Amino acid sequence: RNEYSIFTTLGMNAEAIFAPFIYANVLKVDYDRGLDNNGLNRDAIQYEAGVGTIINFSDVTSASFTLGRLHRTVDDPNLSDIGDFTYGVNFKWEPSTLASFLLSGDRTVKESTTPGISGSIASSLRLTMDYELYPNLIVSPSAGFIERDYQGDNGGRTLTTDGMLQLTYKMNQNFWLTTSYQYTNQDEIEPSPDLMSYMSNTYGVSLKLQF
Repeated sequence: RNEYSIFTTLGMNAEAIFAPFIYANVLKVDYDRGLDNNGLNRDAIQYEAGVGTIINFSDVTSASFTLGRLHRTVDDPNLSDIGDFTYGVNFKWEPSTLASFLLSGDRTVKESTTPGISGSIASSLRLTMDYELYPNLIVSPSAGFIERDYQGDNGGRTLTTDGMLQLTYKMNQNFWLTTSYQYTNQDEIEPSPDLMSYMSNTYGVSLKLQF
């Protein structure tokens, strides 16, 4: 699919101690196939608007909050439209030059291609830490959860939790090597024919080249 969006904000200088703002976003989703395997047209347009603020508590602590309303219209009449409130939160704390913490969360709409489901309302919260163990080695543990409320005739709810550990080794200023391990567990809160519970272990290795 292709996604096209226009996002705009109007507010005070983001470097102020208290910087309120308003925002608006328009999202257009176009799937490559006119109809999916179930004969449904999943193209959609989504409108969102709301208010927010940035708060700079100190040189090492800052936060941002948003609260808005979203409405998504799906082209196929057999798929239900989605309308609900949204929010976002980011709280950043840098107690030293070696460590930083980020608590982030949001509530928004996620895509779905499951039969009888037009999308899901996803609420998430995540805590991430970056710690410079050595000048060329960064350790990044994180943990979080996401609850998905699937919209439509076959809707259900799932809760997914995960924990992740990532190591980044800076071989020099141009080459970065990253390894990661993630454990994920999904449970059905409200069962649905096309949803399932599962556990997974994911390993990753990547090499970054930058100039």
